[in-house]
Amino acid sequence: MPVERFRWVPGDPGTVRALGVQPVNGRFGWCEMTPAPALAAAVNDLAAHLPLPEPGTEAVAAEIDPNLPGWLADLRRDLGAAETRLYFFDYGGRSAEVYRPDRTEGTLRCHYRHRAHDDPFVYPGLQDLTTWVDFERLGRLAQAAGFAVDGVRTQAAWLLGTDVPTRFADKMQSTTDRATAARLSQGFKELVLPTEMGERFQVIRLRIAPVSGGGSGPG
Repeated sequence: MPVERFRWVPGDPGTVRALGVQPVNGRFGWCEMTPAPALAAAVNDLAAHLPLPEPGTEAVAAEIDPNLPGWLADLRRDLGAAETRLYFFDYGGRSAEVYRPDRTEGTLRCHYRHRAHDDPFVYPGLQDLTTWVDFERLGRLAQAAGFAVDGVRTQAAWLLGTDVPTRFADKMQSTTDRATAARLSQGFKELVLPTEMGERFQVIRLRIAPVSGGGSGPG
C-alpha cells in the first residue's frame, strides 16, 4: 500500500501541505507543495474521524494512502460473490494513535541491513521504507466498499485465539534438539510478546459473506 507524505496540524485539513522531494545541498530533501485533489480529499475524510486540534498544536509530518478507497473497491469487484476472507497484518493502530500530534515525523521508518532509522534519503533505492497502517480507516473504507469487517486485534490476541499455541506446544514436546527448541521458543515469543511483534502488529479480517439474492454485503 503506497502512501503519500504530507504536513498538517493533526485534525485540521485546512493546513495540509503535500511533501515532495527535491535536491537540497547535494542530496535529496523534503519540500512542501500544494496537495493534489486525491490527497486533499483523503485527509479531509481522515480529519472527520479525529479530534479537533488543541490551540497551539504545531504542524507535523504524516502519511496516508489516497488510493486506498479505489483499491478496496476494485478488490471487492474482482472477488465477486464468492465467500472470501482476507487478513491484513502490519504495524499500525487506530487513527488517533497513528496521527498523534507528538509524532512530529509521522510513522515513516527506514530499514537498511537490519538497522532501523528515520532518514529515507541516506541510501536511495537500497533500503526498505515503511509506515504504519491506519487500521481504523482501512476498516471504514472496506465497509464502504462492500466488505464485512470483523474488527482489529493485536497479532498476539489473534494468534493466541487460533491453534498456533497448541501446535507450538506439540512441536516443542516432540523436539529433542535444544538448539531447535530455543529457536522455536524465540520465534514464538517474537510473534506474541508485547515488546516484540505481539502488540506492534495489528490484524484485520475482511469478509465477503453470501446473502440472499446472490449478492454480498458488510453484514
